[in-house]
Amino acid sequence: MVQNLNYKFPMPNSGWETIKKIVLAYNAASGQDSPTVKDISELAGIHRPQVSANNKFLREIGLLQEEVNRLTTVGTALATGMELGYDSMVTEALQSSARSSPTVSQWLNMLRARGNMNLEQFKGQVITTTGMTAQSPGIQYIKSILDYLEATRLVDIDGDSIRYSGQGEIKGLIVPPLENEKEGDHKENRQEPPPPPPPPARGIPIPLGVRRVAHLQLPEDWTGKELPKLLKMIELALSDEME
Repeated sequence: MVQNLNYKFPMPNSGWETIKKIVLAYNAASGQDSPTVKDISELAGIHRPQVSANNKFLREIGLLQEEVNRLTTVGTALATGMELGYDSMVTEALQSSARSSPTVSQWLNMLRARGNMNLEQFKGQVITTTGMTAQSPGIQYIKSILDYLEATRLVDIDGDSIRYSGQGEIKGLIVPPLENEKEGDHKENRQEPPPPPPPPARGIPIPLGVRRVAHLQLPEDWTGKELPKLLKMIELALSDEME
């Protein structure tokens, strides 16, 4: 893939809670033919420039369509999950969102490969990746990026450290357990191996017809003198089944 040298990751321009309000407002406007940024700002109860400043970020993470002011399928799923209070639906939508962005996927892959990272070190990687400087306005919204990543539940932030905690694949990359992952971590996400199949029945084959075979299993101390008793017990057992 040829990288677009003019590409620059669009940083968010608000806190994560405000960004979620914008997503909900876009969903509320889904019944309008051509909703404008002004319409969205009025529905969200925030200033119009704030909506405009976040649209590129929403498009980068796959929540807003490229050419129109409408949510994508993933964006609609996120908004619906938030409205209904379905945490699993919200998490699934956010994970799809994160994996749709090449830059966000790069950050996740880096965390997966390195395991635990110092939070300041990770912030430095975000600054480097996005081409920001100490004077860039977007640098104050790195916290929004961290909140977004944590909301995907692919990332855990604990004090001054950050680590990848997801499972599955990122942009086609199969994710194995982390090398420093302790035994028992994510046990709830692991499937137990299926039980072994039952052992094959053993016994003396007794043909009853074409493709019809019964198996008779006899005790080890069986003797031929017990044949009359065996036949009588078989007769009694089968007669009970016929009743």
